[in-house]
Amino acid sequence: MDRMPEKPEESGRIRPEFGICQGNLSYLDAESGMLRSQADAICEDCVRTILNAYRALPNEEAVPLPAFFSAFVSQHLLPDVPDRNERTGLLFRLCRHLSLRMSDPEIREALLAYLHIEQPEMPALRTILYVNNPQIQSALRSFSSVFPDAEAVPCLNFSDGCEDVASGNADACVIPLITSQDGLLHGFISTLDRFDLKISNICSVRSYGEEQPERFTMYALARRDLILPREDEPVKIVLELYFSGETPLDSLPLAELRSVLSVSLIQSVPDARLSGVESVYLILDAHEAKGILPFLMFLREAKIAYAILGLCPNPK
Repeated sequence: MDRMPEKPEESGRIRPEFGICQGNLSYLDAESGMLRSQADAICEDCVRTILNAYRALPNEEAVPLPAFFSAFVSQHLLPDVPDRNERTGLLFRLCRHLSLRMSDPEIREALLAYLHIEQPEMPALRTILYVNNPQIQSALRSFSSVFPDAEAVPCLNFSDGCEDVASGNADACVIPLITSQDGLLHGFISTLDRFDLKISNICSVRSYGEEQPERFTMYALARRDLILPREDEPVKIVLELYFSGETPLDSLPLAELRSVLSVSLIQSVPDARLSGVESVYLILDAHEAKGILPFLMFLREAKIAYAILGLCPNPK
């Protein structure tokens, strides 16, 4: 970006207040008449200022909105907040307030392009591969209720099933993802990674024959591409984040994250592929699919590398 516009004068009154962006104070909003946290009010004011400055750019200096947002925040807002935790919280709140304006088609298109989220043309799901055992039969019945026209075809093992899906010989396969005893099953996550498959649906099955009903296994339906749920549909997203010494785990805004999303799993393991890198697995639940966008925006803005392992409708 060759040139950033000067900050409008109205934003000058916001800057001194950044220091209390983590506070719990509330005020009466003049437009809506509703009490909101002062932090959210300040961030909404900031986003409004950023959008006004963006729309004031001459046509010949036009840049993508996310690039402008990123430059404005990093150059004009974050330097005013010396505490790292407060900067992290502020950045997440700013991302959230920008994503709340997704009803604007221009903003929606720009943000989805920035996050590299596309809706592929997916063929109908015709075949589901599975390894035959009683628990997987229960998972298969759950998935078949969502895809009643799909044919269930047994396979020898999970690796063969994933390979057939990756090569196009089948449309999906059932694999275990999490157990209540062991947590995330990293061997199966590695299998998904090896064949570049994504999770499109999940279900939970109580452990077969166990006396303790709280034991369960979560199964995933693995396909070749991410399938985007409707924006107003409850979703579950499975993420892998990569941290090194330069981007420690405590750089995540967990408090702010939990205020807008349900965090159902956080598990950290050394990355077997990269020395000195820690992989952090997150499973997040959102009431609406568009609710995941602020966190993905935050990860991009905070320069935290991540991969979306799955995005699926949240089972009732």
